[in-house]
Amino acid sequence: MKNKLLGIALLLFMIVSLTGCGKTETPKQDEKESIILNDNLEFEINSELSLLSLVSEDNKVEIVSDDEIVDTSILGDKEITIKYLVNGKEEEKTFTITITDTQAPTIKFTKELSTTSGTKINLLKGVKVSDNSNEEINATIEGDYDFNKEGTYKLKYVAVDSSGNKTEEEFTLKVNKKTTTSSSNSSTSNNNTSSSNNSSNSNNNNSNEVTKEQIIRNLYKYCRHEDGIWFSPPLVESVETSNKSCVENVNILQTKFGMDYTTFIETYDHTDTKYQ
Repeated sequence: MKNKLLGIALLLFMIVSLTGCGKTETPKQDEKESIILNDNLEFEINSELSLLSLVSEDNKVEIVSDDEIVDTSILGDKEITIKYLVNGKEEEKTFTITITDTQAPTIKFTKELSTTSGTKINLLKGVKVSDNSNEEINATIEGDYDFNKEGTYKLKYVAVDSSGNKTEEEFTLKVNKKTTTSSSNSSTSNNNTSSSNNSSNSNNNNSNEVTKEQIIRNLYKYCRHEDGIWFSPPLVESVETSNKSCVENVNILQTKFGMDYTTFIETYDHTDTKYQ
């Protein structure tokens, strides 16, 4: 009986040895501490981005890298490296961010343009396109219109950047009816012109009948005394007085009206306001 119990005990020991029961497990090593980054590492082209803004608020390790501006001017993947300390030892993490362009251009334009039938205008004049990519983009026009046909045309300005982002803006072109001068107005205008010409001719004819009073008034008004000589510009059309002295002009009075220079000076003193 004793030997039987001994055999059972030995059998149990062998079973335990083979199955590993009661074996002590080796503790797992703690994982190495590392820097924690933000989940979203995708950014718009030409956006403002600093190096340390890529680090998560949950990060526990000490960052060694200085903060700096990250260049986001080129589309595509870009490798970034950040240095940090673990147990006093400097480590670095290299990862990839992606620069994308998802924003459409903006168009500055006038909502309504107008012209008259038969007169062409530049519909793109003053239209400006801007985009976050900073590339030069020219707007195009979509829609049918005819400068020779009056009407209201609904058109679109279209701008597309190199990433395929598209903007469409509607504007209106009004082609107005061209106004023409009626024949009756033209006739009236011609009649008025004819009447004006007749009146002018009549005045010219009347100017030939120059009175003594007119010549004296003009002489007194325009003569000026300089170095003892009286000079005068032309007085009236019927009397040739250009570039002549007042003495010469007064002699014209003597010929025409029997008045000489001395009589003029004595009779119409320049202090008299009658002819001013």
